[in-house]
Amino acid sequence: MEVKNFGLTEGINEVICVTEGKSDVGNINTAPIGIIVGENIYIRLFGKTHTLENLKNGSKLYANVCFDPLIFVISAFKDLSKEYFLDKFTLKCAYSVLIFEPISFEKKENHIVCTLKFIDGRIINPLNARAFSRGFSAVIEATIIATRLKMININQISKKIEELGEIVKKCGGKRDKEAFSYILSVLRKNSINLDFQS
Repeated sequence: MEVKNFGLTEGINEVICVTEGKSDVGNINTAPIGIIVGENIYIRLFGKTHTLENLKNGSKLYANVCFDPLIFVISAFKDLSKEYFLDKFTLKCAYSVLIFEPISFEKKENHIVCTLKFIDGRIINPLNARAFSRGFSAVIEATIIATRLKMININQISKKIEELGEIVKKCGGKRDKEAFSYILSVLRKNSINLDFQS
């Protein structure tokens, strides 16, 4: 049994990770995280997050492979409530779920590298019925930038978000556009107002 059987490929795979423990909505924490598959499997965690704390306290990491842009955006800024779940660790939008155990934590200059061991996985829905979308990709990139507000120059954020917004407007579907509007609302709450019209 290998991770590729459940939808992960070599490189960075953007998934919704679920851990058990500290959370804003109970004891289930959710966050979009890039699982890096290569010689080893690992994730990079920036700052003191609930995900990091939960993994250090013994939680397994449940990686939900899904393609719902709004779920990526919401979970980047707050934990998902029970209405989004099929069962305790599986999102309704998941195509598959992979279960990992953290085996080591290594402190780097501005992040922690957590090496993972693949334990198990299950397919919820067929994985081969999904095409790549530039709109979805732009939403994910904008989400990553928006979650790093304190680390990036505001002018760089504004310019990049506007560029990505144009891609979402041109290439994205309804759900991508809803997700991008959510990002803009988060930026406004942080006093970053863009001229971009979605």
